[in-house]
Amino acid sequence: MRKGEQLLIGIGGLVFVVLALVIVALVPMPPSVNASSASLASHYASDKRGLFFAGGFVTMAAVVVVMFWFTYFRDRLAVAPGARRLANAGLVGAIIFGASGGMAAGHDFVLADAAGKASLTTIRVLNYLPDLNLGLTSIGVVIFLLATALVVI
Repeated sequence: MRKGEQLLIGIGGLVFVVLALVIVALVPMPPSVNASSASLASHYASDKRGLFFAGGFVTMAAVVVVMFWFTYFRDRLAVAPGARRLANAGLVGAIIFGASGGMAAGHDFVLADAAGKASLTTIRVLNYLPDLNLGLTSIGVVIFLLATALVVI
């Protein structure tokens, strides 16, 4: 791998971390699934529409950056003797993680559309959706980390 590519991998990793921190700082954490109606209405008020919309775009950017990073990282892992299959498995985990990021961005866009307009029942259902995505995110991360750890070992 050339020096320029190594630099891009490092910069890509840093850009992803910065974008992830922006997402955490920008998009408010959802209330508990047991939250009161008043709490849900306040959290998903129309004045927060811009935050959810911006969060969706930042999440999409983070997914694009990290998917390129994962691809380069897979190439680096695959050069170890006998590690190609494990490196490919790690990339599969990364793709699952990326898909969960795409779902999270979509969820933010739906919340931006629904904020201040949707019924309380709809908002309550939308408040449950991040829990569904958590399973997909976890599976992707576990596959990636397990495969990568086995390559390193």
